[in-house]
Amino acid sequence: MKYNNPKINVLIGFIFQGINGLIGPLMGVLIIKALFAMIIYSFDKEKMRKEVDYWILLMFIGAIAALVLNFVAKWMFGVVGENITLNVRKDIYESIMRKHVGWHDD
Repeated sequence: MKYNNPKINVLIGFIFQGINGLIGPLMGVLIIKALFAMIIYSFDKEKMRKEVDYWILLMFIGAIAALVLNFVAKWMFGVVGENITLNVRKDIYESIMRKHVGWHDD
């Protein structure tokens, strides 16, 4: 944890990825709602079309939200990975430079 700065990136990544994880089950519920609308309003095509379009629009909005949430979460975790790698490499380089001169001959 000492290599990861700023730590807020981890929190943002976890929150966004957690919300993104809820979208999958929500999509299942929306698909079921659209299918039930098709069954219930099968005799009234106009009403069925309006009802199914509503549920499909919600699914489209959910897909766009998943795209944005996934992008931000992966970006935050990427920043965390870069910060950790940079700080570890910096510490390794400093420790090599502090070694005795004879160590470099080996």
